[in-house]
Amino acid sequence: MAEKSSGDKHESYSLPVTVSGSGSANFKIKGEEYQVTVIRPSPSVSVHELQQSLESNREMLKQSAKAMEILKPCKKKVDDLGSPTRNALLARANIDLLVPLINMKGGDARFEGKEALLIEKHIEKLRDDAAKKVNKQIEKERWPCYWKALGNNPLIFIMFVVILTLIFLSILYLLGFI
Repeated sequence: MAEKSSGDKHESYSLPVTVSGSGSANFKIKGEEYQVTVIRPSPSVSVHELQQSLESNREMLKQSAKAMEILKPCKKKVDDLGSPTRNALLARANIDLLVPLINMKGGDARFEGKEALLIEKHIEKLRDDAAKKVNKQIEKERWPCYWKALGNNPLIFIMFVVILTLIFLSILYLLGFI
């Protein structure tokens, strides 16, 4: 913590990734603790290999964000966020290590978009965005989900209506109205 003066508020400074000697980093996302193991690249790795690793970690981050949006039909929440969240944390921690390494070795790498945020804030934002998309999907599927929640299958309901219509038309035909 840094203190400006006795009247100013305390400000806290933290590094983007704090990795222990064993390579593990701890994060707290939405009240849940996550631990990921980050492996630092060997000093002999080329800039090109580091850049390839950076791109693959960015791809893993995108895939993790998409995985957070998956829900089973008619559930009111995102199914399992543990695995995609952990993968996203690992990818972000690797990105935070790779960008400075690439620049130190003479390459050119930049943080893109939300990568400039602290890891926890970035992953929380991904989870919030996923929850919004899931809620939109639930709103679109409200009618079939309502019937399934009651233990009914919409197909059974449709068949019931068709059968009643056929019975009604048969009665009208027998009575001579058709």
